Amino acid sequence: MSRHESLRTSRDFTRLYRRGKKSVSNEMVLYVLKGKEEYSRIGYSISKKIGKAVVRNRIKRKLREIFRSRKDRFNDNYDIVIVVRKNSVDATYQRLDEVFIETCQKLKMFKEH
Repeated sequence: MSRHESLRTSRDFTRLYRRGKKSVSNEMVLYVLKGKEEYSRIGYSISKKIGKAVVRNRIKRKLREIFRSRKDRFNDNYDIVIVVRKNSVDATYQRLDEVFIETCQKLKMFKEH
């Protein structure tokens, strides 16, 4: 994932929290808003309550790979924030992938095949 695909400023996060569509699951909360860029961007919010840095980074690596492997299915360019919940700690890569796909389908982000 390249640097320009990351949401970095607190202004971007706040914009998504206020104006974005939201979908909640046991593992994550997804905030989505159509992006202004020519590509989709993603940001992660992982509280220290989730675990130590090793745990938080492991979850972030899984989510980064899931986004990278699925972004070509998006029907538009989106800004996305994933707020990680406690159940993500024990979730497998496959479970996080399933939840991400279900959430994106709920929000009608994927192209129809």
